[in-house]
Amino acid sequence: MSHNLRLQEEYSAKIPALTLLSAMGWRYIAPHKVFTMRENKNDNLLLKPLLIAHLQKYRFTFQEKSHALDPDTIERLIGILERPDFTSGLLKANENITHHLLYGIGISQFVEGTGKAALTVPLIDWEQPENNDFAFTEEFPVARTQGNSTCRPDIVCFVNGIPLAVIEAKRPDSKTGKPTVKEGISQNLRNQKATYIPKFFAYLQLLMSISGTEAAYGTVGSKEKFWSSWREEKISREELTALKNKSLSSDQKEAILSERQPAKKWFENYISRSLIPDGQDEALVGLLSPDRFLKLIRFYTLFDQFKGKIIARPHQIFGIEGILERLKTKSENPQDRSGVVWQTTGSGKSLTMVLFAHALKLDPALKQSRLIIITDRTDLEKQLSDVFFAGDAVGKHNRGQAKAKTGRDLARKISKGQDRIIFSLIQKFNSAVELETCYNPDPNLIVLVDEARRTQGGAAHQKMRKALPNAALIAFTGTPLLKKQKTARLFGKIIHAYTMKQAVEDKIVTPLLYEERKPDLEINARPIDRGVEKLTASESEAFTAKVKKNFSKPSEIFRAKDRIRLVAEDIAEHLETKIPSDLKGMLCCDSKLSAILYQKEFQRLDQFKTVVVMSPPDTREGHGDIDEDDSPDLQKWWQETVGSKEETKYTNEAKAQIAEDPEVRLLIVVDKLLTGFDEPKIGVLYIDKQLTDHNLLQAIARTNRLHESKLNGLLIDYRGILSELDKALKNYDEHARNQDGLHGFDAKDLEGIYQKLADEYKKLPDFHAALWAVFEGVENKSQMEQLRAVLSPNLVAGEDLNEAKREAFFKALSDFATCLTLANQSTEYFNTPLEERTEYNKTLKQMDALRKIVRQDCGLTIDFTRFEKEMRRLIHQNVSGVEIEEAEGFYEVTRDPSKMTPEGLENEARAMRTQLTKKIEELADDPYAKAYFSDLLKAAIEESKSRFEDPLKKFLKFKSFQEKFEKREMETIPAPLKEKPKPRAYYGIFLQALGDKIKEKETGFWIGLTDQVEKVIEKANAEHSLNPENRKKEIHRQLLPMFVAKLQPLGVEFSEIQEIITKMSDLPA
Repeated sequence: MSHNLRLQEEYSAKIPALTLLSAMGWRYIAPHKVFTMRENKNDNLLLKPLLIAHLQKYRFTFQEKSHALDPDTIERLIGILERPDFTSGLLKANENITHHLLYGIGISQFVEGTGKAALTVPLIDWEQPENNDFAFTEEFPVARTQGNSTCRPDIVCFVNGIPLAVIEAKRPDSKTGKPTVKEGISQNLRNQKATYIPKFFAYLQLLMSISGTEAAYGTVGSKEKFWSSWREEKISREELTALKNKSLSSDQKEAILSERQPAKKWFENYISRSLIPDGQDEALVGLLSPDRFLKLIRFYTLFDQFKGKIIARPHQIFGIEGILERLKTKSENPQDRSGVVWQTTGSGKSLTMVLFAHALKLDPALKQSRLIIITDRTDLEKQLSDVFFAGDAVGKHNRGQAKAKTGRDLARKISKGQDRIIFSLIQKFNSAVELETCYNPDPNLIVLVDEARRTQGGAAHQKMRKALPNAALIAFTGTPLLKKQKTARLFGKIIHAYTMKQAVEDKIVTPLLYEERKPDLEINARPIDRGVEKLTASESEAFTAKVKKNFSKPSEIFRAKDRIRLVAEDIAEHLETKIPSDLKGMLCCDSKLSAILYQKEFQRLDQFKTVVVMSPPDTREGHGDIDEDDSPDLQKWWQETVGSKEETKYTNEAKAQIAEDPEVRLLIVVDKLLTGFDEPKIGVLYIDKQLTDHNLLQAIARTNRLHESKLNGLLIDYRGILSELDKALKNYDEHARNQDGLHGFDAKDLEGIYQKLADEYKKLPDFHAALWAVFEGVENKSQMEQLRAVLSPNLVAGEDLNEAKREAFFKALSDFATCLTLANQSTEYFNTPLEERTEYNKTLKQMDALRKIVRQDCGLTIDFTRFEKEMRRLIHQNVSGVEIEEAEGFYEVTRDPSKMTPEGLENEARAMRTQLTKKIEELADDPYAKAYFSDLLKAAIEESKSRFEDPLKKFLKFKSFQEKFEKREMETIPAPLKEKPKPRAYYGIFLQALGDKIKEKETGFWIGLTDQVEKVIEKANAEHSLNPENRKKEIHRQLLPMFVAKLQPLGVEFSEIQEIITKMSDLPA
């Protein structure tokens, strides 16, 4: 038996593609027959006989009679198509032809005896694909615009004689080592140039490159970086295999082989055996199945005035199809037509929304729909509206009125307007829905909510649902909806999900590499301590200790001037030596003052220019202090840098500078632009700010946009956020594995929550009354001072007479606040009169203010602001930056070890070892686990050196260790304690102290004892939270008699018992 594997493009890519197209229903026409249809002219691009045959079937009604197109009308129609207008270039010519394809050609025809009929003649039957002619050919010679030579696209697909798709085929192996698909892309790009065959591309909607095993696609004008691979989501592997192995008729086989007889024997052998589908087949079926192909042209391509022609990527197509299907659900419950679309940040979520609006406009079943698009920030509203306008999803006549100017204007648009699309900020929406006039029960309304996790708290969502009771609500988010959130419960199940890992695999975003760079600091503590003692000389020791504790927090140390100097020097060197000159950096810091200090340091270094973007001094941002905005330095900077400019104008100018000015290399921000800023030139994010959860995932995505000079987006961390990054990514992955819309909850559990929310608001009047009952007997309840007198300490003979009243107030306020929060998530609550709801909100605000005052009166909180200026001076003078400690290697955020190079695996293994070492060192809450995993890691390191030379084995060794560490898997810990962190730690202390003596009692004895220890320590923590020394004394007092009674019979010495208690009480509270 011959196994004649051939790698030439003819055998590996082209013939399999011709075969599969035939199996899908396309009709092969041999090149010599096609040339005849073209009247033997290489500059005739239409197959006129096929187009004429299609147009001859068209019928129109005029004067109540049916008529066909006459030959003259058909000739004039073909004449319009044959002469694309290149006055404004290829892209405009293609846009004009595409408009004809989508909407038909306007033309008139004289009908004898009745007059002239004005017609719009369709070129394609979009509603019934089977009424069109699908044909394809190969080696299609096209005359170049200059000279006498031709270009020969490998495969061309025609619909009704119009060339709409071209495929360039390449062999799977390459002499250069680069993917051969890129060669086909380059060929397509070259052929669009003015001196090649641009007229041919004026008709084309889909461009493909195939290599026998993989494929990529784009459209006219698509740059190489925007070509996509295909990821099929609906056609099963079994269906693909069946199509790949579908038997061709003898006529189909003869047509393909008619001009390649030498390949006949190979072809018969090729199709006689079982074939498995590959990436090329998946893309051809996904894009060129006749009905799919027509949908792709009609719904999923559009023209953007800034980005040119856009063709949707697979996740956008399937996401939009999911939305359209959900909207067509036949149900009176609007929740059944609603849902969540999760598309990872950087994958084109805004464009998905625009493409959806474009598809909605063309879908006959949904043509009556109106869109309301809501976001939570002005810059995001502008970004979205710009994309919609550029993609012509709004319509030119609506540009001036699409944005709601005020809440009242929005209420009018919702209730009485006819705008097809309305843009609004959530703040305006919340204002609008408070108006009685803001109501529209129309089921054709569709609300798109951008970044729903931020904009749609319970109250906001319920107000929206009350104003638009029958609207479909579609939530878009770029980061996952975690278990603790209620977005899916509010909007319905997930419609479509596209994760970060999928986007990296599809090369839609760049991979992200993380590196930790730790600033080594020297802190001269003695002058700081002496300074604090002087400042608080008139206060108690406990008060002094609290001041020291407050200003020794890492957040204070991180703002020290010399630390900022050290980090700035490191950033400057890294940006200049490690980052390509056409890429830029972004630094996020924790306060406005830190941002200004950083800019001053970069100005001192004078290596490049920087721009700072932050909110005005009177706006809270980042983790800055409340009085930070009063800082003279901040006020001076704002006046000198921004002056009288509008903030929006200044921000836009800064964004333009980072995009266009080669001298500006670094953008410094606090919170602004960490979301919604999609500049592809940002190649590195320097992190000097504590980021968590969604904020962290959003921030790191600033570096994942595609750019020619960017292989990876870099994350350089000066704050040690790796554990937060791991946590966020684990939550992300967990959600990616569980996309059923319930996010790990049992459906019955959710039903219970719904019921609870529905009923909870009914308790509000009682809780409201109970709260005010605390102040029974107060003459004037509108005066804060009289209310305060009931609660503030009133010491008589050492006893606080108001303590019981104060505890009652704290409990009543907590009950009321909790109930109000739940009520705001209930639709029924919003049927309560507005006056009542306003009263509840006002009461909560007033009582919370009173609570803060009373806590200060009781010494439970301290106003540290009077010490800030002097304490900052002490910290700046006594904290010095020494050097930056670099980690061993990078951590790849979205890594797949099976696809990594040996160097990448070595790098990952080193980085993982460093991270694990650090995490184990920080394991303060479980000394036994710290010692156990420290020993285990040392053994793993030695083993990897001696036995595991293969990089993948090394990586998997540390990966396995990491998983055990994260789960705290220790063979010596009893199974019932594995999921109980604190009892597990207490058992570990027993194990360390007692050794083999622990075996003298059954496991149940120790489990029971650790439970008792946990209760004692939890009680001590609660009762002595403000006095650590009293907490330790109480733990010792309670545990000593217990341990003497239980451990001395085992031969444990009294000194050993005391040591065990000390270790337990030293654990973090």
